[in-house]
Amino acid sequence: MTKILHVLKSFGHPNQPYTTNLIEKLNEASEQVVHEVICSKMFVESKKVKARTLNSNKALFSFKVFYFVLKSLFLDKHYKTILPDATLKNKFRFFLKWEPLLNQTVSVIHVHHLHVVPHELIHYLKLKPNKLIVSLRGKELVSDTVIKNQKAKFLNKVSNFDLVHVISNFMNQKAIAQGVPENKLRLIYRGFDFNLLKTEHIKESFDIKNKNKIKAICVGRFAWEKGQFYLLDSIFRLKNEGVFVNLDIYGEGSFREFLEYRIHQLGLEGQVVLKGHVPSSVLKEVYKNYDLAIQPSIYEALSNGLLDVTFHNLPTVVSSNGGMVEIISDGINGISFDICEPMQLDEAIIACLHLNAENLKAHNHKLRHKFSIEKELVEFNDMYKELC
Repeated sequence: MTKILHVLKSFGHPNQPYTTNLIEKLNEASEQVVHEVICSKMFVESKKVKARTLNSNKALFSFKVFYFVLKSLFLDKHYKTILPDATLKNKFRFFLKWEPLLNQTVSVIHVHHLHVVPHELIHYLKLKPNKLIVSLRGKELVSDTVIKNQKAKFLNKVSNFDLVHVISNFMNQKAIAQGVPENKLRLIYRGFDFNLLKTEHIKESFDIKNKNKIKAICVGRFAWEKGQFYLLDSIFRLKNEGVFVNLDIYGEGSFREFLEYRIHQLGLEGQVVLKGHVPSSVLKEVYKNYDLAIQPSIYEALSNGLLDVTFHNLPTVVSSNGGMVEIISDGINGISFDICEPMQLDEAIIACLHLNAENLKAHNHKLRHKFSIEKELVEFNDMYKELC
């Protein structure tokens, strides 16, 4: 029996179903391979996947845990090279916290959130017989390595992994440019579960009764990298030209206060509404009520939200940066603009209203194979087999 252990920041969040759905389907795909989860926080337990959270001090009441920690501290020859300068107390806490991950035999450890796992632990795991995979995210490749100037630290951490998984060609090229060996990289696109796509929610009619009163939707965390402030400025400029875009922004985050202030400053109250976070099932029901979607991200590895609006046939404006142009083909199922020339967004919004509906629907249908969850499952299993 082959065991794959997935290390996550969180698991089972009802409004973030992608990772839970993926691991459950991987676990169902083969009786010879078992997938389990270790996470920092678990929201809802899965009935299909065994999952544990990292230990707290309460774990000391377990003889099994206590014995493992003592054995690791005094009998494991490797730990001294990993935590040479730590006090005995800190070493004890280290093994206590990570006991759920370390105290079992697995074939592959797949780290989905690199920042959750400390450098010391990755070094320690490298000395064990298991193989290591990491899934990189845009933040790690773009923000942390460039803005925070942590490229050397990033590469040192990633060098311990046997394979590096990325979700878009943009990420693949970015990883190579940052120094990740090309032979370690595995590109596997995000899979969309078309079983969740209901016919009655797919947009079929593209007629806009009033070209000067456009209904637009923007979905994403309220964060600087999502570029919503560019969108507010664009709507303000279009308003001054007599084109009124009514915008609903769905999401939540630390940038809310700034967006609220900017909406007030530009006099867009009532025209732009921050709708907050809603379940993905609710979003699927409202897409068809909008004329277009807009995603002006400064960088984006590959957006689950963009896949969702695309397969609901909503014409979409995206920035040409990142992996979004691997979903949106300019002039066919959406319009792309240069994020370094944000005033292009105004023209892109207008141009998106004139796309050919039949071409859009046909193109989106062809994308189904590239982004199907069935294809994703096969490629993940092939990646695991490569190491086992």
